Amino acid sequence: MIEQIDELGGAVAAVEQGFVQNEIENAAFRWQREVEEGERVIVGVNTYAAEEEQPIELQAIDPAAEQRQLERTAKTRAGRNAAEAEAALDRVRDAARGTENMLPPMRDALSAHCTIGEICGALRTEWGEYDRERAPG
Repeated sequence: MIEQIDELGGAVAAVEQGFVQNEIENAAFRWQREVEEGERVIVGVNTYAAEEEQPIELQAIDPAAEQRQLERTAKTRAGRNAAEAEAALDRVRDAARGTENMLPPMRDALSAHCTIGEICGALRTEWGEYDRERAPG
């Protein structure tokens, strides 16, 4: 394959001419065909698959534990510098709008005692939320 890329003029030229995408598509097609024909074994998919779906047992949350966590979250929010926390969430939103690394602003938001829920909310504000029912294709 390296020789083919060199013959096309290098990696950039190979991408521009669709060579790389074509190789990916061909590999995916071969993989799927091997799975469907049983040449490639995937336990639970084409071998040893369950006859019927097993029900999933949901974990019940202890109401007292839930209340304790709500109280801890409220205490954390009450004890933090609200302006610093909001500024940190603003930096997360700004980073989500651009192309910079998201980890430093998220780390700073955590250091400012922002909750995971608040950080996720800031990202949802910028990126929206995936809805499988409305997703294309």
